[in-house]
Amino acid sequence: MEEKVVELSEEEINIVRTYQELVDRQNSILGAVRRQYLGSERRALEAIAKAESDLFSHIKVLAQSKEIPTDESWIFDPKVFSFIKRE
Repeated sequence: MEEKVVELSEEEINIVRTYQELVDRQNSILGAVRRQYLGSERRALEAIAKAESDLFSHIKVLAQSKEIPTDESWIFDPKVFSFIKRE
């Protein structure tokens, strides 16, 4: 069976190429936005991790300054800003 081919005119080819280039440009823009977002998200997560680490370190220093025994089960309750001994 023979294939039937309908060719486009030069003008039609140029229009299709223009649309293809537009799609490619938009995909590139989207890729750049995604990279920026992922970079920003990574930096924010690193800042959160550092802040949490600093918080836990400070709570540990506070527990030591309050002479809370390390061989007992104590927790820090951030709701009431107190150390509470677990039974």
